[in-house]
Amino acid sequence: MNILDILVSVNKISLGAFVLTFCALAYEIYLLKKENKKNEMLKIPKFEASELKTVKNTTKIMPVKKDEIKLSKPDYKIIFIVVIFLFAFGVITLVGMINFKKQVNTSVPTPTMIFNLVASKGIKALDENFNLLNEIQLSTLKPGAKIIVGVETISGSDVDRARIRINKQNWDISDITTRFDKRYDLFYIEYKVPEGQMRLKIEAQLHSAKEGWLGD
Repeated sequence: MNILDILVSVNKISLGAFVLTFCALAYEIYLLKKENKKNEMLKIPKFEASELKTVKNTTKIMPVKKDEIKLSKPDYKIIFIVVIFLFAFGVITLVGMINFKKQVNTSVPTPTMIFNLVASKGIKALDENFNLLNEIQLSTLKPGAKIIVGVETISGSDVDRARIRINKQNWDISDITTRFDKRYDLFYIEYKVPEGQMRLKIEAQLHSAKEGWLGD
């Protein structure tokens, strides 16, 4: 059981307790109103000695004293306790919902950039300042980021240019580049990571002045 399951369980219990406590409070208020209404309708008869009459069986109606009638008073302690529990369960439920939302938001995995280097050796990715990017840095690239994508040349050969394509099926003339960085010995292009795309399929080829495109 992970933290999300625990938060959901606790929140369900506190919510259930909150509902039950609310119902208990509503019932106590109902009884209180009912008792007050009953007390208001109750009239205490006043008997005077001169008003006593003798019944045929000679039984006398005894006067009722005011002290003998006791009006029941509502128990406000129970209502107070129920209100305290209602407030406590309400706070627990609210805190549980807030923590659950935070946990859900933090548990959503952040999409990472995936680089595919297909049938090409020596491909490198750099930032705009020509600093090499490692796998962790590449995976955290965001849409709109500008990078340098290049392919290393073969030292001592007659390679004069390269072509690099990204997320494309066919080569075209715009993939060809003669831009060269001496520090890393690679031909390169500038590329802007597009919106809504988290996978970059990169392919590159070197061109020999004598043999043409290597690898064809």
